[in-house]
Amino acid sequence: MEMGLYDIIMPREALVDQLNIAVAKYARLKEEEKALQAKIKKCQQELEKLFGLLELRQHVYGGYKLYRQERGSISYPDTPEFKAFLKERGLWDLAVSVDVTKLARLIKSKFIQPEELFPFQHEKVTHAWVLERIENAGNGEGDNQV
Repeated sequence: MEMGLYDIIMPREALVDQLNIAVAKYARLKEEEKALQAKIKKCQQELEKLFGLLELRQHVYGGYKLYRQERGSISYPDTPEFKAFLKERGLWDLAVSVDVTKLARLIKSKFIQPEELFPFQHEKVTHAWVLERIENAGNGEGDNQV
């Protein structure tokens, strides 16, 4: 077998040993991450329940502000019906595929009316917890909003 640059710097066996250690470390960290994600999800469910019971929009405590942010998105199905809808109007070549950005341009250019898309669109609302560090927050209590 031919010697490579790494064989001069460090024997291949030593590199493989380092790789094995790195793989084991990565696997352990991924397992820890999985366990942490499960704990975070459980904590988020508890926060959801408590925010609802207390009817809060945000809570400030210990130098942090916590609130839920609502994020909406609209998508269109990649279905034969929707493709036919665009093709009937001679717009399929402009859209090429179901792309929200391209559809928005078609609406803005008046090639298509927004209400024509309503039967096809899927609206999705997701919520994300946002935790912000507050500088010079004092005790951080009493700044909760209903």
